[in-house]
Amino acid sequence: MQQLEKHGAHATHFIVGAHVDAVDAAGAARGRPGAGRAALRRMLLAGHELGNHTWYDRPTIKLAPDQLKKEISQVAALIRAAEADAAATAASAHGADAAAPKAAAAAAAPQLRWFRPGCGWFDAAVLAEAEQAGCTTVLGTVFPYDTHSKVPVINALYCWLKAYCGAIIVLHDGNTWVAVAHGSRAGRSHVA
Repeated sequence: MQQLEKHGAHATHFIVGAHVDAVDAAGAARGRPGAGRAALRRMLLAGHELGNHTWYDRPTIKLAPDQLKKEISQVAALIRAAEADAAATAASAHGADAAAPKAAAAAAAPQLRWFRPGCGWFDAAVLAEAEQAGCTTVLGTVFPYDTHSKVPVINALYCWLKAYCGAIIVLHDGNTWVAVAHGSRAGRSHVA
């Protein structure tokens, strides 16, 4: 997020619920309970969008219908809670400021719900479940295979060469080589 902010860029972050819980647990062990949920709030307050990527990052096409519904619902609840938290934070930050109602309303407004199936795999049942949950399913247009490539400069170069205005770049967090690629590509602020 720091690189995106540095370059005035915004992104849609697809949330994996188990990752939020893991960050919460790690934060609690360091005296910062709720760190994962706080990160979601910060993303929203910084102008980013949150999308649904189910509870676990795995091929959603292989999930039983009831499990898929449960995971989409769980992450949707995380996102709604983060939106409510962001709205409250925005309202309290502005106090009696005349802009407070506008900021709070913007943070509280229902966001368009994006859904990205795990591994990008889907079928008619996955699409129907996402639609029933109020989500629009999206994939990606630039995928540098950052989950496999451990060479940051290759990932960054791939994104730089393939990115275009309106491109959907699929990058993953959690790996050092991915973090470097994120920072390297953030300079193309027109790409989201």
